[in-house]
Amino acid sequence: MALKTRVKVGNITNLSDARYCAGMGVDLLGFPLDTHSGSAVSLDQVKEFVGWVSGPEFVLEIKDLTQLEALKEYSPQFLFQLPAPLLLSTSVSARLIVEVSANEWTSVKSKLVPHSNVIQQVLLSGGNQAWTETIKVVKEIAGQFPVLFHYEAGLSLDEVLALPVSGIALSGSQESKPGLKEYGRLAEVLEALEVD
Repeated sequence: MALKTRVKVGNITNLSDARYCAGMGVDLLGFPLDTHSGSAVSLDQVKEFVGWVSGPEFVLEIKDLTQLEALKEYSPQFLFQLPAPLLLSTSVSARLIVEVSANEWTSVKSKLVPHSNVIQQVLLSGGNQAWTETIKVVKEIAGQFPVLFHYEAGLSLDEVLALPVSGIALSGSQESKPGLKEYGRLAEVLEALEVD
């Protein structure tokens, strides 16, 4: 199945999401490893999920510096997704997706340039910026890095796709119980992106 743009689905904590997204043609599957979050998965779970799906690239979504240090050995197999402040506080040679909000872009942009050799994409969320300001930030980032735009409810999918973005980012959700899952908004967006 082909989609109109590159898609990353993050916050995947169950095999149902991983298999559904892979079947829908999603390019990147992200697994949250933040130990301070109630919706995180272990590296053993990630390995299990990865064994059941094929097609997408896999992303370890990291918020914790100590976890990043322990996972460097997996850099050939996975991309790492880090918030910009975490990247700026450490040295990483893995392939990266860097998370930035439109609000913080101005304060971090000059500090990201030295890492341009490892930054594969910038994952941008609108934050609380006005849409016109967010558009300016997207255009500025797109001049330096490929942009994955975090698509949120209330935004027009057509307007987002008209921006100079390399793709969009969505989020998975919890299962009500193993194997029982409602995809709701995720399914709506992926179906809207299907190429006829």
